Amino acid sequence: MIQSNELRIGNLVSFGEEIKKVIEITEDAFYVLDKDGTTLKNTWAEIKPIPLTEEWFLKCKSNSIFNNGFEYKKTSTGRFEIYAGTILITVIEFVHELQNLNFALLGEDVIIENY
Repeated sequence: MIQSNELRIGNLVSFGEEIKKVIEITEDAFYVLDKDGTTLKNTWAEIKPIPLTEEWFLKCKSNSIFNNGFEYKKTSTGRFEIYAGTILITVIEFVHELQNLNFALLGEDVIIENY
C-alpha cells in the first residue's frame, strides 16, 4: 500500500487493473482521473504502486533526470540505482518514486504518455 506522504498530484498509480493519475489528495481519500475524464474518489487501501519495469522506465527516460547527467543501473532485484556521477543517490522500484525524484531534482514532472 502507498502512504499518503509518498504521493504527489500527477503520480500514476495502479487502481484495480487500470493505471490512473492522481489529481487530488486528502487525509482520508485520493482522487484520480479516469480515461474518460471523470473524477473517481478512492480510499488509500484501493491503490497500489506501479512497479518500475524496463517498459515503464523507457516511457519515463526520454524526458527525465537521465537527460540531465544522472545515470542508472538496474539491480539483480529489479530495482534501479540512481547515480550522480559515481555517487549513489537512491534506489527506486516504483513509477511514482521516479516521478517524485525527477520533480525533487529538476522541479519538473516526468511526462508519461500512453499509460
